[in-house]
Amino acid sequence: MSSGPQIDRQLSPQLRFQWYDLERLPPGKSAHQTVEVTWVTSGQTRYRVGSETLAVPAGQAILVRAGVEHVTEAGAGFESGSIKLEAGAFEELCDAFGSGRQPSHGLVRDPQRLVALGNLVRRELASPMGDRAGAEALCESVMIETVRRRALQSFSGERDPRIRAALDRIESLYAQPLSVADLAKAAGMSRFHFSRLFREQVGRSPYQQLLATRVARAEELLHRGGISVTEVAFDVGFQDLGRFSRAFRAHTGRLPSAMRHRGCRNGTIRMTNRTIRGDRDSPTG
Repeated sequence: MSSGPQIDRQLSPQLRFQWYDLERLPPGKSAHQTVEVTWVTSGQTRYRVGSETLAVPAGQAILVRAGVEHVTEAGAGFESGSIKLEAGAFEELCDAFGSGRQPSHGLVRDPQRLVALGNLVRRELASPMGDRAGAEALCESVMIETVRRRALQSFSGERDPRIRAALDRIESLYAQPLSVADLAKAAGMSRFHFSRLFREQVGRSPYQQLLATRVARAEELLHRGGISVTEVAFDVGFQDLGRFSRAFRAHTGRLPSAMRHRGCRNGTIRMTNRTIRGDRDSPTG
């Protein structure tokens, strides 16, 4: 399958929209002369800037400033939209709708409205009734929302090392029964101060970040096929099938069974003999 975008529209000399719906996005290095805002609706992508890698799960958005060299990679079931705006035009938006100072590159604070607006752009361009002017106006709304929300400080030297360590712990130990107290203890902070700082710098609570990471990994497994929904739930750290289904639908808008049927074409489904425990057995699963 091609690694290029399914939609690629130059809406104006300053503005470009791209939409990806891919089996996999291989690593690619780039440094745009435009400001890039990308949001993920399914799966998970990773941005590497320098020596640090930043995971962007479904429901999250990232801002990359012009001229910043980065490597992008995504796994199975990746769906994402991207808007690229000429740097001078972005500066004008910062002057008009922000403090005049450009936000740092990184994850966008509270990106729900941004993601919803971005998905409207895709629908506008995919619809026979859609038009370029409407899509361009929506793209501008996405960039204004980015300026208003401000990008979270997130790359090396900008994020608290205790929060970076907690994110690394979630990324590597997501299948284990992690709790917010465990993460706070590993960071050497009280649970209250850890949760507050984590939300400030990541844009979501530690628990929501753990759920997003588990769901992103589950999407990859289901997309590959050859594994049942129950076994996927267990393998990514959920210990209750109902809770897994609710979290999966909340983050992706689909039921895990639908993703599994899509992935069945890639392999034979094998049944699991593992038992999924009830809610009371795990406060985090």
